[in-house]
Amino acid sequence: MTESEQDSVDRIRAFRFGEFEMRPASHELLRNGQAVVVQPKVFDFIAYLVVNRSRLVDKNELLEAVWPRQIVTEAALSRCVMKARRALDEDAENPRAIHTVHGRGFRFVAEVYVVVRDDAEAHSESGSGENGLGSSPPPTGQVDVPEPMQAESGSVANVGIVKGARMRVLVRSAWILLGLIVAMGLVWFVQRPGADKFEGSGQIRVAVLPIENMTGDARQDWARLGLMTAIDEILRVEGPVQVMGAREVVDLDSEEKDPDSLDERLREVYKVTHIVRGKVQQNAGQLRLDYRVTNAEGSNRRRSVVAADIGSLAHAAGADLRIVLGLTGDRAEVTTDSFANEAYLRGRALRLQGDVAGSQKYYALAMEQAPESFWPRYEHALGLRDLGDREAAEARLRELMKEADTHGSARQGSSVRNALAIMSWRNGDLDTAATLLDEAYQMSLTLDDPDRSSGLLINLAILAKNRDQLDVARDYLNQAAELELAAGKEMPSGNVMHTLGQVELKLGDLESAGKHFQSAIDRFELVGERRNAAIAGNSLANLRWREARTSETRALFEKTLEQHRELGNRSAEATSLIGLGQVELDQGHLSTALEFAQNALLIVDELKEIPKSIDATSLLGEIEEARQDHEAARRWQLKALDNAREINETDSVLRLRLLLAGIDWRTGKMTDAEQEALAVRDEAQAGGYVLREIDALILMARMQGDASNWEPARASLKAAMALLDSVNDPRRKAAAQLAFAEIDLGAGDIAAATAQLRLAEPVLGTSREYLQLRAVLAAAQGNADAALDAELAAKAAAAETWTLEDEKRLSERRRAAS
Repeated sequence: MTESEQDSVDRIRAFRFGEFEMRPASHELLRNGQAVVVQPKVFDFIAYLVVNRSRLVDKNELLEAVWPRQIVTEAALSRCVMKARRALDEDAENPRAIHTVHGRGFRFVAEVYVVVRDDAEAHSESGSGENGLGSSPPPTGQVDVPEPMQAESGSVANVGIVKGARMRVLVRSAWILLGLIVAMGLVWFVQRPGADKFEGSGQIRVAVLPIENMTGDARQDWARLGLMTAIDEILRVEGPVQVMGAREVVDLDSEEKDPDSLDERLREVYKVTHIVRGKVQQNAGQLRLDYRVTNAEGSNRRRSVVAADIGSLAHAAGADLRIVLGLTGDRAEVTTDSFANEAYLRGRALRLQGDVAGSQKYYALAMEQAPESFWPRYEHALGLRDLGDREAAEARLRELMKEADTHGSARQGSSVRNALAIMSWRNGDLDTAATLLDEAYQMSLTLDDPDRSSGLLINLAILAKNRDQLDVARDYLNQAAELELAAGKEMPSGNVMHTLGQVELKLGDLESAGKHFQSAIDRFELVGERRNAAIAGNSLANLRWREARTSETRALFEKTLEQHRELGNRSAEATSLIGLGQVELDQGHLSTALEFAQNALLIVDELKEIPKSIDATSLLGEIEEARQDHEAARRWQLKALDNAREINETDSVLRLRLLLAGIDWRTGKMTDAEQEALAVRDEAQAGGYVLREIDALILMARMQGDASNWEPARASLKAAMALLDSVNDPRRKAAAQLAFAEIDLGAGDIAAATAQLRLAEPVLGTSREYLQLRAVLAAAQGNADAALDAELAAKAAAAETWTLEDEKRLSERRRAAS
């Protein structure tokens, strides 16, 4: 038998080394016959070394083998090695099994016996692989797989028959359990921040897949998602169990058509330990849910529960599933109204599909039937918010917050505070948002719920970033990452990396920001979080814009726009529209830019999102300025400035004041423009707003050059370039170089102007501004043909921004060249 045949996973039952036995099929590690608790990745690491024991395995190969298609660092591998040695009870200084070859990798050095499926064919070989024969230890018994259990005789297909007294006991016990479930009533289901992430702090991680409707009644099709959502939320409310978010489950289920591939992805990426599949059938006037629980070793438990309606069925299944998983706990909130419960579940199913308006009707029915229940009112308030009725939503949420505080429910209180905080910061009330988020975070600490706490820390970091408290934001993100790693994650989440990228972008470190954004997108896509991946795509597109990579920027924004519309994320859709509008304005396509900006403004006004309204309004002002309508431009920018001041958005206030100063300059109000640019520079310098200080210096230099004050203009640009050395911002640096070239040309320094244009060319070489300066330079050098060519190229780049004055200059170029 060759080594490859001997080590075929299809034939191997176990590897034995020392007092340990490793069973690949069941993912078990035994020591003297007793199970050793070992994490899945640690098991995979040991198994890979054992299978490849005849050679040294380098670190890169291990990273790829144990964490396929994932972004991990060597730190994750180091932690895995440490846990593997702990599981094998060995010392790194004197290893018996895992030998480290420093700087290269690892090798398994213990003597290994291979036990194949046929116990009579036990073979051994040395750990080095030099000897293929040897004596085998006595064979062990087969892995003990528990018999499938069922709640009703004959109610589950493909299950072995349990006979005699055992069957009667099982059936009687199941009916007693079901009677207790019905007597206990139904449960309302918890919502919380980060609803699409794992919840809880236990080691059990469950994925409930969409439930098949086998009743033949199309009216029950909604139960596919409604029942799935209900079951996983019953598990969440009681803990300790982690449940994969419904949105990710639906996305992955639709993407992965092969059940085996789906299971593998759930286990490898989400670290799911138990996968639940089920189907609903009608049986003698009752509904019956037949479901199967598959654990990490691939063993199945089949169960059935029956009830009169979907709501009761969800309750019964949740209680039964908790027994299968070995969980206990009392429900904190119950209702016995099955009609209200079904209405609520129908609403949850519709919301999951993106039909917020449709879900509201069912929440309203649930509220009418059971007005005292918390979660239907909470969901209805979120629906009001998402549909644009912010005042009604806020009033409802504040009522619920008082109610949660009266009842002392930290879960309810933290959820409603998070929702109110998001509304507050979208309305520009950052102080209130900060207070609410801090209160929600403190409440989360009493729940022993690291995912909830981490999500709230990330929100606090985003808020701190928006308030320009960048060191504070980083501190929150470090705390969030520590919580995630302590909870068993192998790397910080995509949300942590995305927010960190936003902080770096604001600091001007474009290279670091780009790495963080791409890392966030990769992690979101890996785990099926399409909504978050698209949002991070917006951030990456903004970065590419700063880098003057226009084609990539447009492609990214077009992609994210399509994704946001598909997913029903209107707020993020507005961001993509604003980004595309900026790209089209830069290319001189004013009509298209105007359409994007107007559509974005319609969305943000409906959603009442002041920060994005500032961006959309300012973009409209820039478009009007490009159309030479200075007064319209001034009105839009003043409106944006009022909004920015209302929410104390200092960075936006400084930016908008500079745009208005530019309008004053171009309309002849030179004194006002110079004074405002100087004031903005001083305020930006005092407040640490480096990018705004750079923008102010460039504007000051251009105005000084326009007045033929060449040396002050050069001094302003030298100050701007010194600041640009501390940040990585290609577009701004190229703009400063073009301003330098303009000043040098005005002062008659042709050589200096040529050098500055050469520096700016890689970034802005196709822009109208660059090409027009090339035309001026060529004319100054006496090359009329080159000047004409550059002016014609500038006209093509200008598109709709080409004016009558520009056309007059082009005619002069033609005459000079003829």
